[in-house]
Amino acid sequence: CFFDPPWNRPSPTLPLALQSWTLSTAAFYLGIVGRVQEALEPTRAALEMALAAEAWVYATNIASNLSRLALALGELVEALAAAKQAVHYAGRSGDRFLRMGTHATLADALHQIGLRKDATAAFQAAETLQVERQPDFPLLYSSQGYLYCDLLRADAERAAWRCMLGSRASGDHAAIDACERV
Repeated sequence: CFFDPPWNRPSPTLPLALQSWTLSTAAFYLGIVGRVQEALEPTRAALEMALAAEAWVYATNIASNLSRLALALGELVEALAAAKQAVHYAGRSGDRFLRMGTHATLADALHQIGLRKDATAAFQAAETLQVERQPDFPLLYSSQGYLYCDLLRADAERAAWRCMLGSRASGDHAAIDACERV
């Protein structure tokens, strides 16, 4: 009832701020129920509205969501671009939690693309921001910590699979040890 047509254009009878929120919320729930492709267009539209309103916190969250949706669809170029935008918008917002989170989002996009060195640097930047924000909790935790551990154990997991498949290469022992440490 709030869209005309569904998921692409919110009803013009809604105030502008509610139109953006409606798009973003619909996109979020479409993604949750597995309708990721359908979630892209309302997410992009909500981001445009947030940018037009210079609502940096909101734009940050939407750009991060867009990056995750694009990653889920294998749209790596869009995922990386959206993650970079999220980092930029978080900087404009001044919100330290968003700055930390968007660096982790960027790091994950870089990792999925295969840019391990850049991903590691972005995760380290996120962890530096985490220390500034919560000195008593210097390590990334929650989804950001999970994503960082995914990067840290990637080489070791490949080595473990090689072992399981019977093609142990020299140097795999160190990688397996690293996996156990992670």
